[in-house]
Amino acid sequence: MIADNNIWKQKALTPIVLKDTDDSFNTVKDLLNAIANDEILNIAVTGPYGSGKSSVIKTFKERVDKDVKILDISLATLDADASLYAAENTTTAGNNGKDIQQPTITAEQKEILNRKIEFSILQQLVYRKTLETLPFSRLRKIRHFSKHTIQTMAMYVVGAVVLIAFALQSDFMQIPLFYETLGIPITAQHVISIVSIILLLTMMYETVAYIIKNYGGIRLQKISVGGNEIDIHDDGSIFNRHLDEILYFFQCTDYNVVIIEDLDRFNTTDIFLKLRELNHLINKSEMIGRTIKFVYAVKDDMFKDSSRSKFFDYITTVIPVITTTNSKDMLKRALKEQGHDGEVADDDIRDIAFHIDDMRLLYNIVNEYHQYTQRLDKNGQHLEAKKMLAMMTVKNYHPHDFSELHNRRGRLYEVLSPQIKRKFVDIAINKRIEERIKQAEEQLAAYDATCHLQEKELRLAYLVAIYEKLTNGTFAIIVDDTDYTLSQIADDAKLFEKLISKDTIDYKYSNYYNNNRKDDLYINFHDIEKTVNEHFTYHQRVEQIGRDRERLENEVQDAKLEKQRVGTYTISELLEMFNLYEDESFKGIGLSDMEEDFVRHGFIAEDYNDYIAYFYPDIMSLADHQLCLEMKLNRKPTYDSTIDNIELFLKELPETALRYESAWNFYILDYIVKHSSRWNRTLRLIVKTLTLEDSANFLYKYYQFNEGRML
Repeated sequence: MIADNNIWKQKALTPIVLKDTDDSFNTVKDLLNAIANDEILNIAVTGPYGSGKSSVIKTFKERVDKDVKILDISLATLDADASLYAAENTTTAGNNGKDIQQPTITAEQKEILNRKIEFSILQQLVYRKTLETLPFSRLRKIRHFSKHTIQTMAMYVVGAVVLIAFALQSDFMQIPLFYETLGIPITAQHVISIVSIILLLTMMYETVAYIIKNYGGIRLQKISVGGNEIDIHDDGSIFNRHLDEILYFFQCTDYNVVIIEDLDRFNTTDIFLKLRELNHLINKSEMIGRTIKFVYAVKDDMFKDSSRSKFFDYITTVIPVITTTNSKDMLKRALKEQGHDGEVADDDIRDIAFHIDDMRLLYNIVNEYHQYTQRLDKNGQHLEAKKMLAMMTVKNYHPHDFSELHNRRGRLYEVLSPQIKRKFVDIAINKRIEERIKQAEEQLAAYDATCHLQEKELRLAYLVAIYEKLTNGTFAIIVDDTDYTLSQIADDAKLFEKLISKDTIDYKYSNYYNNNRKDDLYINFHDIEKTVNEHFTYHQRVEQIGRDRERLENEVQDAKLEKQRVGTYTISELLEMFNLYEDESFKGIGLSDMEEDFVRHGFIAEDYNDYIAYFYPDIMSLADHQLCLEMKLNRKPTYDSTIDNIELFLKELPETALRYESAWNFYILDYIVKHSSRWNRTLRLIVKTLTLEDSANFLYKYYQFNEGRML
């Protein structure tokens, strides 16, 4: 099949050749100038992981002068024990409350790791070249002899035997008979013998030269003196043990720049000191006679303090092209280049890209987003682009959690599982909604107990304003020919309404001589209202008090309604609406910051399976298959184990498994009860098992399960 590169737009993850206009090209210039400086021998190209150090190195190779011969050494494939290249120091709390540094690997383990690194470097040096280039190397290589070479050597040996026979005129080879038969004179026979001797000497010379070239590197490893063996090489360093091999390699080759990459992944700084020492020995050796420079690609956090300056003669930095602050634009551009412009909203791209800080991973996220979208969304499933992009981001940063989703395991599955959702629903009801209902009902009760006082105080305020306009000594206001005090009118809303509806107010007062008199006064209640509150009328303020009660009643009803429908909320809605992300049940799962953010935003949700696997309606999912196997083997899975395709699951589950407690499952029982006409035999088998076995615990939990779903 021939690939169509005109359509294929996937981004390769390999380093790129930088352009002069690229920001990182300044680092390439620094590196070129450092190589040209005779005093600089050890050069470090530093930068955070994913900053583009490999691209700088690749561009440097393209731009360097032709007289610069580069030797690449990569430790990316070195398979060292993971326990040996953990961080060199870990901060722990001391007894006095202060942090102390404790080594995570022993000195012996460090030395083992350094030897492995040294040996890998030595291998890449020596085994890079053929035997012809390094004929005297003691590190033997398997020599391949072609069929032609074997035939030539065989003919060489046969020819030597024949020449010996002619030189000696051997009777064994019937040489005299040969001469006699052909009638060759004596003089010619002597000439043939002399030529044979000359050819034999030539062949002997070439044979000795071949032996010296290929086996001259053999040397003693031990000396035996008086029955005792003395090991000549007791130094643990591979570089020290094979220094002559390294010097010999550079003597036989023309390399003058050695680039070492991926050395920083082992988190050991000792090797840099050994490499600096090796570089010094190489450059001081009269055997080589030229300057050899070492270039290292190193992470910024490789060295814990300022000690890195002692390892290198010059340090140039690669500033990251991508950071969390500009990753949105980078991600948006990469999506557009692959034909996905506008599929994900800018705000969603911003939230997802916030967690992306590596350009290589960003390209791979977009590559896999394109691949998964093309393959999973082709059947009109209408997958959400933001969820697909978030899932691919998790796949690249947390591949183990992504892989575990297929098997319904891992921390990411745990937070999306029906079991944890029911737990969240219970917390939302018991700790949040019930408390909200209780508070709203208490506020409503408190309102009912005090609202009449609020209205009385409001009426009293207007009555005081009216009273101030009456004659001094007023002690009663007449309404319907009855005398009332201000307090009595304030207590009775209807009485107050009658009063303010009149244009003239009748009242009684005591004069200076304590004589009670009756009088009346024209009063416009609108003027009184403006005196008390120029913005709102009396009736508007009374209505507001009534609305306060209505608001409280609505709060109670809303909380009760939310209690009924909380089971329909998504995980992200539960987390945000009820602040469950602060609850220990959520924190204890231990999601990464990225995973927590995506779950809370709803980017990773209960429908995760649609974004990680094909949907085949007639094929059992891997998780269903595993659950079916557990039921067959009577391993008693949890009662609430979810089932993707329950009808297909029941078809695959044998009747023998239905006789075990392992087949007790909430979803199975729900389904066969609802479809009892089709699954009557299955229902009878399960019911029979429930009556025979101790099923009280299962039935109680089944009741709770359905009660939670109805809420």
